[in-house]
Amino acid sequence: MNSSDARLERILWINDKTGGGGAGKLYCTAASVLAETGATVAPFFGNHQPGEVPGEYLPFQPAALGDKNYAGFLRRSLGDSRLITQLRRMREAFKPTAVVVQNCHKYIGPEVIVEASTWGLPVILLVNDYGIYCANCYGWRAGSICHACIDHRFSRAVWKGCALRPDLVTKAMVASRSVALSLAWRADAYFKANVVLTAGGAFSRRLVEAGFCEARVHAGIFPHEVLGAPVDFSPPPASTVPEYIYYGSDLPVKGQELLLEAVRHIKQRCRLSLYVLKPSEWLVSLVASASHANPLVQVTLDAEARWDSGVREAVASARAVLIPSVWVSPHELVVYEAMAMGRAVLVTQCSSNAELIQDGVEGFVVNEADPCMLAERLDCLSGELDRAEQMGRAAKKRYLETLLPAFWAQTFFDALRTARQNLLA
Repeated sequence: MNSSDARLERILWINDKTGGGGAGKLYCTAASVLAETGATVAPFFGNHQPGEVPGEYLPFQPAALGDKNYAGFLRRSLGDSRLITQLRRMREAFKPTAVVVQNCHKYIGPEVIVEASTWGLPVILLVNDYGIYCANCYGWRAGSICHACIDHRFSRAVWKGCALRPDLVTKAMVASRSVALSLAWRADAYFKANVVLTAGGAFSRRLVEAGFCEARVHAGIFPHEVLGAPVDFSPPPASTVPEYIYYGSDLPVKGQELLLEAVRHIKQRCRLSLYVLKPSEWLVSLVASASHANPLVQVTLDAEARWDSGVREAVASARAVLIPSVWVSPHELVVYEAMAMGRAVLVTQCSSNAELIQDGVEGFVVNEADPCMLAERLDCLSGELDRAEQMGRAAKKRYLETLLPAFWAQTFFDALRTARQNLLA
């Protein structure tokens, strides 16, 4: 799309919330990148932080819900007429030419897709994580549920998925999720989008297996500006006790169990630091057990630090960043951040992350079922600082050549063009 065409685009961006997490990072970067092309982006957020929504659009935003407002979540799953009224008011005020739905699994229900699909405008579904393709899953602790849904073609998981990890959610959350799963897929809400935009070939293939039309699934990169990343490469510190970093959520599919089992097999002295906000009791127990499993490895868990208040500095002082996901994930933003920081990255074969890391070049790719292999790769990096530095330098180079946010704009406009073609078909 040329610059004059881009300036005509008015994109209504519907998002569950933007306060923290990957969804917020993606929205902020995407809005900035699209603005640079001349396009106009306006938000419709289920929950937003002060200053995130321009004042002219504040009157058209849905009422905010508290984190434990289960009745509100359930109401929006069933179909919240007040939310749809606000969405229609927002449409009249903004007059969009296209709609992006990024997340709608807690503060906004899937009926926004159904509503937008009746407007005669192209609708793009941006799938960046678990909940949206898992049929309105409410769980920031429900990774196993989402994984089961994709494995069981959604419909089989409508009634069974919520029972897979009952220890992770309250009864109220389970009840609202069960209703939401059923209603979202009975209405075929997610399939009403004209295009699905994601990142990672492996993940896009899994979406196709789950029922999405292959011609409508676009897999590129995610728009993510890594704040605070150094302009020039800086090598990892030559510490006598190398440090390895895991940071992210406590969802079981993120592979913490694989990582902590590998601790038992490590033969070189090192430190393993996990940064996880609001860790579950399950993860706290795993870390406690691993901390006594091997005298050569110091294992710590930090439940307070965020990217801009401790994690970025930890990555800068680490020898490598570990992303041991055990499911077919899309690109995880942690990989982008580690590469931008110039650090070697360890990923697993099953995830789309493996498409970003060449084994032995920017880091290592390990089998997601082999903790011994993971331990061996860490021992290798512990004993070879020069190799870790070379990998970090290669990771930084590849990030600059392929993953900068500006590269995403063309992917988006290609998807938008396809969405318009599908709308007319």
